[in-house]
Parts: sequence; C-alpha cells; structure tokens
Amino acid sequence: MSLVITLPALRPTPASFHRDLHTESDRLSVPCGRKMLMLAEADAATLVDEVNAATGADLVLRGIAAQGGTGGAVFVRWPDGREGVATPSIAPLAALQQQAELMILARSRGISVPEYQLVVPLAERRVIVQERVPGEVKRLDVAKLETMIEVNEQFTDLLADRPDVPAPMLLLRHERGCGPLETHSARSRRLLDCVREVGDVEMHGTDLVHADLNHTNVLFDNDDTLTGVIDWDLSTARGDRHFGLVKMRYILEWEAPDPVVLARLDEILEDLIEPETLRAYWAHWGLRLVDWTIRHFKPRDVDLHLRLAESRLLAL
Repeated sequence: MSLVITLPALRPTPASFHRDLHTESDRLSVPCGRKMLMLAEADAATLVDEVNAATGADLVLRGIAAQGGTGGAVFVRWPDGREGVATPSIAPLAALQQQAELMILARSRGISVPEYQLVVPLAERRVIVQERVPGEVKRLDVAKLETMIEVNEQFTDLLADRPDVPAPMLLLRHERGCGPLETHSARSRRLLDCVREVGDVEMHGTDLVHADLNHTNVLFDNDDTLTGVIDWDLSTARGDRHFGLVKMRYILEWEAPDPVVLARLDEILEDLIEPETLRAYWAHWGLRLVDWTIRHFKPRDVDLHLRLAESRLLAL
C-alpha cells in the first residue's frame, strides 16, 4: 500500500508561496533541461537511512540516478520488490502532498505519471519516494514530439474541481531576475523593455500544468511508446497546459535537435496558443532563461537565448 506521511494540523500552503516555488524552480533549473546534480554515494545512503528511520519503510539503496531534480535522485527497492526513486525537495510538505493528490487524479484518468509512494518530512528537508517508471529519455524526433503533445492534451480541464491549486505567476514586471538583464548589455536591456511592455498578465484555466514539460522529463520504451511524464516537483500548477510547451521550445534550442523538430514545435505553439498569450509566455521564459544564462553560462549561451527571445518579442 502506498503511504504518505503527514504532519498533524497541517495548514495549506499559501498560493503566493506556491507561485514563488515555480520561480525557484526556474532559478534552479539548468536551461537545457538536464538536471545535472548527482548525489554522492554517502549522501545517497544517508538519504535512504533517514527515510527508513522516519517511516519504517525498509527501503534498500539500489543506485544513484544520473539526473533527477534539483537535489539529485536515488533508486530504491521496497521489501516487496517494487522499484522506486527517492528525491529530496525544497518544497513545503503541503505542496508535496498536493502534488501526490494530483498524481492520483491524473492516474485515475489514465495518464502515465508516477505514483507518489511516500512524502516524508525530515529535520532539514522533505523527501519524495515515487514509483520508478520504466523507460528512458530519448532524443526527440517529430513522432515523439507529437506523442508528447497528445499526452499534454490529456491535462485539459483536469483541475476543474481543484481551485486550490495555484496558477504559475508570469514574471513580466517582477523585479526578480531583472538585475542581470539591466546590467549585462544594451541588447539585454532592450529585451527587458520588451518583456515589461507585455504588461501584467495572469494565467487562467483549469488544466493540469507541467511547467517543466520537456523531452528530458518524458520516458519512452524500446518501441518508442511513451511510458511516463516525470519530474513534477516544483512544476505542478493549474492553468493553461500549453505553458510548459513554450519552455520546451527554449530547451530544445539549447540542445540543437533536428531543425524539423523545432519547426514542428513552432507550428504547434502557433496553432494552440493565441498570439498575445504566446507572447506573454515567450516573454516569461525568455526572462527566466536569459537571466540564468547570464549568471551561470558563457557568452555564446547568453547569445543563444537572447536570439530566441528576440525572435518573437521583437518581431511581433
């Protein structure tokens, strides 16, 4: 039986705090979508020991994931043979419990997402233990892209009865993330002006949103059948399901896939998203990722994301 550890009299997470978590997730995410942090073996063993001490789950450490969220991930096995993945999280416990509920809802509708088996509050962190979904990350081609879009469409109106789940906050006139663009160059300041011109935009909708939907968070089997959409921590929201697709466009630019894939995704975005909404989403992700590359990457990487952000914000 799945187990979610709770605390007595737990209060709901404030909506504003939940929105800030999406900002924090942007700050921590690598622009190309790869989660590069790996836990050291000793840290992985400590993580599993702490979970076992808190829950009595008797998990066995099986290995360390090459990628897995902003805090690393480890493979574990339950006493009954089930395989799981344990990941530390910076999210408050209430948000993680909400994520677990939304995964249950999605699974009840036949959507391939992992089951949250444990949500564990420890002294200095929280830990998610979730089902280890079979499959692997594969290089994206047009067929896999179309499959991802089909699955994303299953998120439509999934949260119609969950108004308690906050929408992502679009950071278009927010001061966070603006500093590097203001000081980097005249070009980045021009982009920042374009972002601010978009104005104050709030997302509406009743879809389940995966704010970090991209090919590194989707698994396929040997027959290229999609087996799961993963990495929901800090990425779960209520609003417009297409929001994450725009971030995926930025991520794919970084990874330089087949130009046919990029062209097809551009067509999909233009078909599915109204022009003004697409402009707002494009501005949000452009601000987040240009800010990140200025602070952490080389000039050529900054140029790449500046060019992509400019391609729509200056042309429209």
